[in-house]
Amino acid sequence: MNDAGALTLVELAMVIQGFATALAAVVAFAGIAMVYVQIRGQRAIQREATAMSLFRQYLQEALERPELANPDYDRLRQQGRSAQYELFVANMLYSFDEVLQNTRSTDWREIVRGEVARHGDFLCSAEFQKQRRYYAAEVIEIIDAVCADTASTSAPADSV
Repeated sequence: MNDAGALTLVELAMVIQGFATALAAVVAFAGIAMVYVQIRGQRAIQREATAMSLFRQYLQEALERPELANPDYDRLRQQGRSAQYELFVANMLYSFDEVLQNTRSTDWREIVRGEVARHGDFLCSAEFQKQRRYYAAEVIEIIDAVCADTASTSAPADSV
């Protein structure tokens, strides 16, 4: 600065350079933040697409084997098809585990719960309960909720 308090051309250039550097840092940070948000958004979209694809595969198998998708477990056992049915259920549960891992939507949890409920007779049986440790905790939580609902609706009413 000179004696009159005015900036020289060199000093003014240094101040402008400082502001430009600070502005460049802010713009770079904003750009990084935008890229981060876009990547997270893309991941969420990809995970949802994966969940939809897995569920679509399950639905395709259910269409091909409606007697397994909406079972009469006792009849299947009498026909000697219990192993086939149990494999169908295992595949379904593993698919649902992947669906639930790929999305955090409560809608998907309700869809899975509805499909699991169709298989409540088998999933709540002592036979399945021996195998439950092979499945993910979130899937077991849904199965337990379905079994609790089944038990509460099938419990006899107290007589007064």
